Amino acid sequence: MQWNLIISCSKAIRNGLCYMSTYYIWLLLLLGIISVKDAYACPQHPANEAFSCFRDYSSQKLNLDSSERQLYSGIDVEILRAFCSSFKSAMTCISQLIRTCPQNKHSDIEMALVNFQGSETVLANLCQTEDLYEKYAQYQTCFYTRGLRSQKCFQSSFNSSIHLMSSFEDLSLEDICSKLRKTKECIRLNIAQGCGQKAADLVELLINPMIRKSNHCDLHIAIQTVTPQHGRIKSFADEKNVESRTYRNNVSNSSLRPSFGTNTVIIVLFISNIITLRAFS
Repeated sequence: MQWNLIISCSKAIRNGLCYMSTYYIWLLLLLGIISVKDAYACPQHPANEAFSCFRDYSSQKLNLDSSERQLYSGIDVEILRAFCSSFKSAMTCISQLIRTCPQNKHSDIEMALVNFQGSETVLANLCQTEDLYEKYAQYQTCFYTRGLRSQKCFQSSFNSSIHLMSSFEDLSLEDICSKLRKTKECIRLNIAQGCGQKAADLVELLINPMIRKSNHCDLHIAIQTVTPQHGRIKSFADEKNVESRTYRNNVSNSSLRPSFGTNTVIIVLFISNIITLRAFS
């Protein structure tokens, strides 16, 4: 259809019916190329831009921390949805900057990841979970009903109230992991008894983001679990950590870059304009 339109326009030009000038055709084409280029240019101050990626995330984290309940104790599913959405948007924003800026700017951009306080792995595992909001909404009321008991599980292990990405710098990794295992077992039993096993299956995802360095605990346990057949580490952490390490790359590959369809349209328009221009000669 487009080829027929070009031929028709060429005939119309010969008949004196098409008056678009060569100048305007080239001008439109040039403006299109410039706009595409500028849309994907590295900002003048990428480090500042990187920190601005976390504005909504910081707001949503504050909203989550100020809630009466935590992830594991029946927080409103809409707060969870908003928080995960802001996390994924922030990661997408960082990935876009890394894609568009030169290598020597990447370290400046990645400094903004301090906002995650080393917990991007467990946050990615949580927020990437398929049907997370539907599953959580299904058991939200029960998590809430059993919430005070779940909170006591945390307090008995860590002797303090817990918020998202709580830090315990005075404890060794071994101590953190030991207390975290005890807490998980306590909460998992509490939820299984009151809400069922499927609800208890969510406990791991919901508790890990509460403690900084929790992702290291899986690796810490895995080091002690060597399979005799191959003499290599094998644990649930293998698959989850590989998945989370590639999260930023997956987001980067799916964002910012013009799609094949977009590139095709640009090329077709370029060829169409060249053919149309020939009609003027």
